[in-house]
Amino acid sequence: MEDVWVLGLAALGTRSVKIYEHLRECLYSQNEAVSGEGAGIAMGLVLAGSMNQSAFDEMRSYILDTQHDKIQRGLRTGIAMLAYGMLEKAEPWIEILESFHSESIMRQTAVCMIAMAYAGSGNAEVVKRLLEKVAADPSSDVKRFATIAIGFVLSGNPELCLSHTGMLFEHFNGHIRYGAAIALGIACAGSGYKESVSRLEPLLQAKENFVRQGALIALSFVLIQHTESTCSNVVEFRKTITKTITEKSEDTITKFGAIVAQGILDAGGRNVTLSLHNRDGQPDMPSVLGTFVFLQHWYWHSLTHFISLAFQPTCLIGLNKGLKMPKIVFRCNTKASYFAYPPPLEDKKKVEVEKVEVAVLSTTNKKKGGEKKKEQEPEKMEVDEPTDETHSDDKEKSDERVNKEAVQEPSFHNISNPARVVRLQLRKLSMPTEGSHYTPIKSITRGGIIMFERLNEDEEEELVEAAIAGGVSSDSGDSKDGMKTVAPHEPFNFSLLNY
Repeated sequence: MEDVWVLGLAALGTRSVKIYEHLRECLYSQNEAVSGEGAGIAMGLVLAGSMNQSAFDEMRSYILDTQHDKIQRGLRTGIAMLAYGMLEKAEPWIEILESFHSESIMRQTAVCMIAMAYAGSGNAEVVKRLLEKVAADPSSDVKRFATIAIGFVLSGNPELCLSHTGMLFEHFNGHIRYGAAIALGIACAGSGYKESVSRLEPLLQAKENFVRQGALIALSFVLIQHTESTCSNVVEFRKTITKTITEKSEDTITKFGAIVAQGILDAGGRNVTLSLHNRDGQPDMPSVLGTFVFLQHWYWHSLTHFISLAFQPTCLIGLNKGLKMPKIVFRCNTKASYFAYPPPLEDKKKVEVEKVEVAVLSTTNKKKGGEKKKEQEPEKMEVDEPTDETHSDDKEKSDERVNKEAVQEPSFHNISNPARVVRLQLRKLSMPTEGSHYTPIKSITRGGIIMFERLNEDEEEELVEAAIAGGVSSDSGDSKDGMKTVAPHEPFNFSLLNY
């Protein structure tokens, strides 16, 4: 099963017929549920956006022939990816799939194909068609997929998506509310859009556990890489995640959503964001397909790993004409704490319980009365009297606190090449007005890898020193802790003909 996934990911979007035939053979020969579902997804990954007619016919017919639900779901996902980005060209296939009125799995495939074919297009007519399916189709699965498809079609347009899905958050059907949450999360990914957060937060108290799960995942989509300064809701959301994960009475399905949400918020060491579009604003195929396959975790939890395809690094790396990193300073026109990493979690300190005095009966006191008279009076406990030194220490601490509050954080700061720059921070960047020896070929507000041109070729160029990667080198037999280094595997041959 893992083998077909690896092959599908390695050949993502290559449209290799040879690899497709190997995967098809795996599907036909074994006819096993788990490997068959993986093969169906892998075939779609390889032929994504190809509109391969023979592949469509073979996969569609096998959905109707097989009795395995898992294989049907895998082929449903694979068929939808064949039409990625094809827009109106996919309409003949969609009509064929919609003609199977009695087969829910075929109608689900049609809705998923609409989501992939029109992803990021913002087509209003397609959104209207999907809303009609949400209202009219008797299957809850079709309703859920149709609602999620709205998020794919309107990805990158939070306001429009919220206007179309706003009423669905109040729907009595939990599958529609789950779909509305995921759709809004996809459309508002990484934006921190406050209106979407206010819509999603009430769903955290929904009676259905899967709706709460969807709300947790959707909020993590929206709030990824946001701090208290950029979106104050993220602080309370992190507390909610921690509470959901640690509470023993919480439902398992909701806990799973909280764990996934925690992973998304802290993905890539908080150095990546989640987006279905590239830096030019165009739909990004790996991101769209990865998010689409990730959402199939509803049926198979292992598919959660596909969300990594939608992560995009948030950085600014300047290179010279020799593709090396020169020492460059960028100016960020905002406070350094505004886009800083969130503070690390603190372990709760154990509270020492005070000893309670044991109650003594009056009869016991009478018996021991004579003995107490004979004994000397007990000495008073020695207590440190407050001295001038303690008062002075407290005064110093209070003065330090006042001084820290009085010192205002600068309204700008400099960052060095290469730098971590989150998406909202890009618009605050500029080149220093004085002392800069380089000029960017493209605007640095674009982010990512930017080529720089030297203003004076005669001056000596300072380059960023290459950092030595951490860990144990293979030359030294032992590590710092005295543990021996594990030797790497020897080379071996691997053939796909046996699969």
